[in-house]
Amino acid sequence: MTKGHDDGAQLHTLEGVAASVILVLAVTYAFNAFVVTPTGGINPGADSNQQIADDLLTATASNGDLKEAMLYWNDTNDTNEGARFVNSSDGTYYYNSEDPDDGYLDFGNYSHDAFTEQGVAYNIELAFSKDNGTETGTLTMVEHGEPGASAVTASRTVTLDDRDNVTNASGKVTLENSTTYPIPKDGVAIYNRVEVRITVW
Repeated sequence: MTKGHDDGAQLHTLEGVAASVILVLAVTYAFNAFVVTPTGGINPGADSNQQIADDLLTATASNGDLKEAMLYWNDTNDTNEGARFVNSSDGTYYYNSEDPDDGYLDFGNYSHDAFTEQGVAYNIELAFSKDNGTETGTLTMVEHGEPGASAVTASRTVTLDDRDNVTNASGKVTLENSTTYPIPKDGVAIYNRVEVRITVW
C-alpha cells in the first residue's frame, strides 16, 4: 500500500516537473519571439525605417547627391514631352513606382538599396515657399502609392542657389535661366529653400 502511494507521489512529481519545463520553454520562446535588442538582427519596423530615412537624407544632403537629384530636371519648353525629372516614366513628371534614375544618380542607388531592395515603399515630396513666402507649394519627386498605417516621415531642408544647374537638351542651364523648373525663385540672396520629405512604410 505504501509502495502504491510512493509510486503515485512520484508520478505526480514527474508530471509537475514536466509541466514546469513546458511552461518555461513556452515563456522563453515567447520572450525571444517578441523582444528586440539593439544588436539583434530583427527589423523593428517603423523605428528602423525612420532612422534609415533620416540617415539617407543627412548623408546625401551633406555630399550634394540629394540636391543633384532635385535638379535632375529636363528643362525644355515642351511641357508635354520634356519638362520632367530626367528618365521619369509612365507619362508623369515624377518617378512613378520607381527609384530616381538609379542608373545615373547616386541618390537613386542609395534609395534603391535602402528601401526598394528591402521591400519598403517610399514617397518623396519637395515643399517650398512661393509668392514672397506667403504660400507653400509641393512637387512630387517619387511616388510608390498611398502610405500605410505604419508610415513615418523624415525631412531635410536644402538651399537652392540661382547658379545651380538643371538639365536641358543642350546640357545645363542655371536655375535663374530655367524656363520650366517647377520650383519658383522665392528668395533674395538664394533661389529657394526646399524641404525634402521622405515617407516610408
